[in-house]
Amino acid sequence: MKLNLKIIISVLLIASIFLIAILALIPVDNIINYAENNILKVSIIIAIIVLFIILLIFIAINSIYRPINKIKNTISDINSGIKNKNIDLPTTRNDEIGEIYKELNNCKESLILTSKYASKLKKNKLDDEDDETIKNNIIGKELIEIKENSITIQKENEYRAEENKKTQWYQEGIANFSALLQQDFNDINSLSEASIKMLVKYLNVEQAGIFILQEKNNKKLLVLEATYAFDKKKQLNSEFEIGESLVGKCAKERKLIKIDDLPEGYTFIGSGLGEDTPKTLLLVPLIFEKTLFGVIEIASLHKIPEYKINFILEVGKRIAANIANIQRKYASQKLTEQLKKQADELKEKEKEALSTIEELKKAQDEIAKQAKENLEIMNALVSVVSVVFYDLDGRIIDINQKNQALFNIKKEDYIGKTHFDFLPEAKENPEWFIQFWEDIRNGKTRTKEYFIKQGDKEMWLHETFTAILNEKGEPEKVINIGVDITKQKQLELELIKLKQNN
Repeated sequence: MKLNLKIIISVLLIASIFLIAILALIPVDNIINYAENNILKVSIIIAIIVLFIILLIFIAINSIYRPINKIKNTISDINSGIKNKNIDLPTTRNDEIGEIYKELNNCKESLILTSKYASKLKKNKLDDEDDETIKNNIIGKELIEIKENSITIQKENEYRAEENKKTQWYQEGIANFSALLQQDFNDINSLSEASIKMLVKYLNVEQAGIFILQEKNNKKLLVLEATYAFDKKKQLNSEFEIGESLVGKCAKERKLIKIDDLPEGYTFIGSGLGEDTPKTLLLVPLIFEKTLFGVIEIASLHKIPEYKINFILEVGKRIAANIANIQRKYASQKLTEQLKKQADELKEKEKEALSTIEELKKAQDEIAKQAKENLEIMNALVSVVSVVFYDLDGRIIDINQKNQALFNIKKEDYIGKTHFDFLPEAKENPEWFIQFWEDIRNGKTRTKEYFIKQGDKEMWLHETFTAILNEKGEPEKVINIGVDITKQKQLELELIKLKQNN
């Protein structure tokens, strides 16, 4: 039979008080006298009282010791890892020991739940329902916080691992493209074919094309240079003006165009499973040193993440730089060929010029010789014939000595005068005078003979008027050479008279 600890202690206390009260009421002498006279009775009473007290003490000790021992064993179990997980302390007691039992059971249960939580935490198999079982436990709260920190660290590690993976993918791609673009491409077509093929495979997209800016018929057009899996409809539209369609718009705006919802019928991707509309369309301008060289168009059945778009932009810059190098190389070769051709032509012209110079020199020597001869002839002619120089309007600008002596005139009296001033026939027929000089100005040579009588002196004169040409072959002035034919005319007259007399 289990007695309540409070009852046992109360009985002991009441019994002790009762005995002390009795002993206090009885005089000490009476007690001593009674004890001396009734030793046996007193001894028996004392023995009974002592036994009763011992019994009460035993019961009290037993009531305290056994629960304490259970508590000790339970605490020992808890300390040793809760071996007897299914053995709980009795909860039927309503005293303090019962309360201690309840708290120890709760503590034990809490530790068991905490242990299970820790085990799941170690195996990373926790969910939010597990948090509810230990959220009111101080250790549980710490474990929940550890779990949350662990989840955060795990997410951060996963994020860093993903970012490292993206970085590694980006760097490997750039290295592969750098190796590709270091090849010595002879033309833009081979560069475009190799670049678009590698780009599609590395990005794992389904369709791509590269348009190169070219000039055709004095117009700048974006011409499809290389493709990968373009449908026939797209390949038919192989040329666009700047601003025309999405390709032309990308070139005009010189910035990336990304479309996740494509216009219906813009393009489709064919595969063994049929045809489908792309999920994402990218158009990337090829720009190097602020100069546009073309546009890359990429279509994919899957959305293209941002890090891949950054990769495409960087690759686009490098492709544009290589296109610029090829164009510069081509322009340099063309210029070299042109300069060589010009040098050859110049060399040939130099030969021709040297030959021409040689011929000119010979001609010049010939002209100089002829001029010398002409000068000698002219000097001889001037010394024996009358020479008058006129301007193109028929005014006298010079007269030689022979003319002055022949006509007995002074040069200064005739400078500036015309035929019209001293020839009677010119005054008599002005139209003749005008036509005469018009013919000379047009390069014709005119001759005339006329009779002159000055006092007793009679003279016949034959004159020839010829235009003197300048370096351009244009009439510059007119020379009049007059020959005295008086003797010839006199002979002719005498012959006529003789014929008449005969």
